[in-house]
Amino acid sequence: MTAPDPKRDAEAHAAEAASKVVRRAIWRLDVLEWVILFAAVVLAVGGAALVAPLLSLSLGVPFRWAWTLLSLFLFCVPGAIVLARVRREERVERGARSNRDGQSDG
Repeated sequence: MTAPDPKRDAEAHAAEAASKVVRRAIWRLDVLEWVILFAAVVLAVGGAALVAPLLSLSLGVPFRWAWTLLSLFLFCVPGAIVLARVRREERVERGARSNRDGQSDG
């Protein structure tokens, strides 16, 4: 039977502590993501509620229709823009990575 290795035990303890820190950070980022999403929905619905009466009076459409369509517009359009930007950045990064991996050293 071998004696316990204090260096290996310290490394295992450090790895476990790092794992806990990473899990906690991921959980906090997930919560922050949901808070931001909720705030975006509230702002979209609130902004639409402010503009919908003007739109419904000028176009002659019911308030609820105007409010619903404006809410969707104010939430979906910025979301689609952000999604397109993220996809474009991922595509550029993937292309740069494939170019870097495809190059030889000499």
